[in-house]
Amino acid sequence: MAADRETADRRAGAAAIEARVLLPRVADAIETLPDDERETLLLFAWEELSYHSVAEALELPIGTVRSRLNRARTRLRELLEPKGKNRMRSR
Repeated sequence: MAADRETADRRAGAAAIEARVLLPRVADAIETLPDDERETLLLFAWEELSYHSVAEALELPIGTVRSRLNRARTRLRELLEPKGKNRMRSR
């Protein structure tokens, strides 16, 4: 059981280090998103609002919310790929 605990502790430590390294890259990538996509993403992910609640908050059709979230996720995925950091651009 001690070996299992040590393995779990090492994994947790590695995950914490990875999160600390990745967090600034994620924040920078989010900053590069167009305002409407960033706002939609943050309401959904940070504020944990449902698609419906985001649509109400922004006074948008739910389809627009879904489209914006899809575009934001796609852009973030591209930017956070190992070579994606070189593709970040200023707004």
